[in-house]
Amino acid sequence: MESNRDARQLVTTIPAILLGVVVLFVAGFFLWVVGLRVGYPFELEWMEGAMADHVCRVLDGKLIYTAPAYDHVAFLYHPGYFYAAGLIGFITGPGFLALRLVSILATLGSCVFVFRLAKRDGNRLGGIAAVGVFLGAFSLAGCYYDVGRIDPLFTCLLLGGIDLTRSAKTWKGLSAATFVFLLAWLTKQTALVILPFVVLGCMPSGFRRATLFGCGIAMVCGLTVWILDLVHDGWLSYFTLELPRNHGILPEFYTAYWTHDVLPFLLAVALFAVFLIRARSKGARPFHAAWIIGCVVGSFLSRLHVGGAANVLIPMIGAMAVACGLGLAHCATTGRGRYAVALCAATLQVALLFVLPWGQLISPNLAYAVPVVPSEEMRGRSERRLEEIRQHDGPVFLPWHGYLALMAGKEPTAHSMAMDDVWRSGNEEAIGTMNDSLRTRLQRAPFPLVYVDDVEHQDIRGLLLGLGYRPTRPLADEEHQLVPPVGTALWPKVVLRR
Repeated sequence: MESNRDARQLVTTIPAILLGVVVLFVAGFFLWVVGLRVGYPFELEWMEGAMADHVCRVLDGKLIYTAPAYDHVAFLYHPGYFYAAGLIGFITGPGFLALRLVSILATLGSCVFVFRLAKRDGNRLGGIAAVGVFLGAFSLAGCYYDVGRIDPLFTCLLLGGIDLTRSAKTWKGLSAATFVFLLAWLTKQTALVILPFVVLGCMPSGFRRATLFGCGIAMVCGLTVWILDLVHDGWLSYFTLELPRNHGILPEFYTAYWTHDVLPFLLAVALFAVFLIRARSKGARPFHAAWIIGCVVGSFLSRLHVGGAANVLIPMIGAMAVACGLGLAHCATTGRGRYAVALCAATLQVALLFVLPWGQLISPNLAYAVPVVPSEEMRGRSERRLEEIRQHDGPVFLPWHGYLALMAGKEPTAHSMAMDDVWRSGNEEAIGTMNDSLRTRLQRAPFPLVYVDDVEHQDIRGLLLGLGYRPTRPLADEEHQLVPPVGTALWPKVVLRR
């Protein structure tokens, strides 16, 4: 009898140990990559430098949202991330370290919240599986977990608010959740899509309570943005509410989102189906189903729009991680044999996500990101370019790498992506204001030395050539990759003089 009992226990114990080992390996790999990249003094991602420029404005006590000009054009994101990085920047000083620390801490915070969400309505092993899925999808998310972009912080705040909502027993708890959701909204506007799903998921547990909760979230979010817009003379609403509506649609992602981004989580979805069938906790099924669907929809809408790179998938990944953990936990009630199969499925899910960049198991026609650590050769090339800029006697215009101007002790310059958003907005006042500022500075002595990456960029190229700037060597010799993989070294490639 005793030997039979031990044998039955081994049926689930061995797969559980294997799951733990795989999760530890994935977590160790993530920390190893982060440790190698966090101190890199140059960009890890093509917009990271401009994010650092925004934080420098916070550290200098300047407003982020102002009339678009030669020296600064705001990105179309809410300001939460910039001020969070600014708080750390008061300790670390300007540069990339503060931004990356925010993202790394936010990623670790997301791990805590997916664990808590899966454990509360499941079990501890389900929480471990959820952490494994989240970290295992590091590459699927474009390797953005540790770089200076807003999505890790947004996801952490979103998951934190959802966790507080699920655990709230009183209005005090819901008030805390409302505050965290406000911070999420002030970090990224995608919260506007996801939060109604969260409120909808609360309604089966109390319609009146959920309605008041939703009204409270809407009121504080709307009021806060209105006040901030007044402080910024209306420019905040222009950049964060008007500009995002002008991004075009990428039709290929109507299908690619599901076949490339979501399909790798098929095992997690299958396990979540078990949770939906077997969950007995009051309100658990509608709550988790609603917010998980909300995150999937939010990432889908972001992915559809021009500029929606793999970083927008992080909220969906967090949702799938919790779905996997909840499903695994409820498989424990189906018998030892089925639970062992579920443990193997969860382990395979984590391993599959981890090997995707190398195996291309799901969609060989659409590549996944591979973790890249800048080499010493890359670093040396960037340092030489920085020294070249520093030695130049006059100003420089760096529309792809404005942070290099600050590092070299020059005046800052706006980023091409932010300028593109203004140009495509159709707002003649804003476009005219920015163009006048660009022309005025580029035509005033001492004339800036111009460095460009994308020689095919029609607006910037046309502006420079029209003002008498000419490349120091033929443009045809240059190759440009608009959005290199995260971790690939970036440096300005073509020099133009007036």
